[in-house]
Amino acid sequence: MENKVKLGFCPTMAPYAEGFDKNIEDIELVQVPGAAGVMNMLLAGAIDAALIGREAYKRELNSNIKKKRLKGGYTLVYKDKIGIPKEKLKEISIKTYLPKNIVSDLLPYIGNITFYTSIEECEKENMDMPMLIDWKDFKDEHEMLIPQEANGMKTPIYRAPVIFYNKEIEEFVNSNLSKTYTE
Repeated sequence: MENKVKLGFCPTMAPYAEGFDKNIEDIELVQVPGAAGVMNMLLAGAIDAALIGREAYKRELNSNIKKKRLKGGYTLVYKDKIGIPKEKLKEISIKTYLPKNIVSDLLPYIGNITFYTSIEECEKENMDMPMLIDWKDFKDEHEMLIPQEANGMKTPIYRAPVIFYNKEIEEFVNSNLSKTYTE
C-alpha cells in the first residue's frame, strides 16, 4: 500500500487500536480524546477510518461512510447524556428487555432492574428511568448514560467496538481490520 490508512480512535478503544498497530504495517493510529472528535475527523477527511466504542449518530455520517461492528455488547441509554461513576449504578433503577441471564452475567454493578418483554414495552415508558439495551437496538434519539471508572475513563463493559470508514478503503477494512475481532 502506497499510503498508510489513518485510523482515529477514542481512548476506550485503545486496546483494539494497538492490536491493529502490532499486526498491520499499513496503518497509522491517531488517538483523539473522544468518539465525537474521531467522527468529526472522519467526516472532515482527516482520517480514513474511525474506531469508537458506540454507534454513530446520523449527523456523524454521510453516504461515503460504511460501518463494521467488531464485537457486540450492551449499553445504557437515558433521557439526557450524562456520566456516572459505575459504583452509583447500584443506587439507581434501570429497565431492560434483555434476558435475565445476560444482565446478571455481564452487568454486576446494577442494583434495581425492572424487566420488560420487549424494547417496545421499555420505550412506552418515559425515559425517566435509564434503559439497558443491546447496541444493535441503539437509535439516534437515545442519549447515553455513561458509567465511568474512578479515573474518568468510560467503563469498557458498556462499550462495543465499531469501525466507521470511507468506502474507498472497504477492501483494506475487510482484509485487515475485521478478521481478528468480528463477532
